[in-house]
Amino acid sequence: MCNVLVVDDDSASLTLITLVLLRAGHIVYSANNAVEGFELAHHMRPNIILLNDGMPHMSGGELCARIKNSYETTAIPVILISAGLRIEDPIYIKNSGADGVLRKPYTPRELLNIISIHAIKPAACR
Repeated sequence: MCNVLVVDDDSASLTLITLVLLRAGHIVYSANNAVEGFELAHHMRPNIILLNDGMPHMSGGELCARIKNSYETTAIPVILISAGLRIEDPIYIKNSGADGVLRKPYTPRELLNIISIHAIKPAACR
């Protein structure tokens, strides 16, 4: 069981990810914009953060860079999720500081697999 923060402006995607994670036994925190996501990341200190890259006002990549540049959250693994092409650009990923990417569409198994690979793993998260 991991504490997972999901940040996505699309309520349908947020609901779907949340359901998959809850059914797998994870604890899920969610935000529907980057500002709220940044605040929750600092407050909750999750085992992993899943960010939609294509959010308005601040992209997932920009939010990821802010998370990685903050002393309190720099060690938290961040996964960018997108159907767009930016997450296939290694320079974009390097500049964002993302630990991994998940390309839409993806299966529930792929979602759970990326969490098992990247999440900070205290005993309760295995």
